[in-house]
Amino acid sequence: MPIPWLAALKMIPWSSLLSNGPALVKAADALLSGTKAQGAHANAAADEIRRLSERVGALERHDRAHAELGKQMSDQIEALTLATEVLAVRQRWLAIIGAVCFLALLAVLIARR
Repeated sequence: MPIPWLAALKMIPWSSLLSNGPALVKAADALLSGTKAQGAHANAAADEIRRLSERVGALERHDRAHAELGKQMSDQIEALTLATEVLAVRQRWLAIIGAVCFLALLAVLIARR
């Protein structure tokens, strides 16, 4: 009984393989370079994803910084508003006191005559 792989070797058309050998080598090289190029594209895509991820992170940090700045500004505006309200109340009291003093002065002047 012959060995099965020997029978398979006898069935291969060696003459056509040898005559088409250079074309087979070129096709194998093209296939190999295509796979390398795809690997390079995959690396380029991974690098692009990493760069985009870094940019998104930077944008998020800037957004947080702007939100903190906005909060600080609103806190300062609130403090200024409160101070303005206090000053307005004090101004009203001073106006009332000034009017009372003026009326008292007028009363004293009229009483002296």
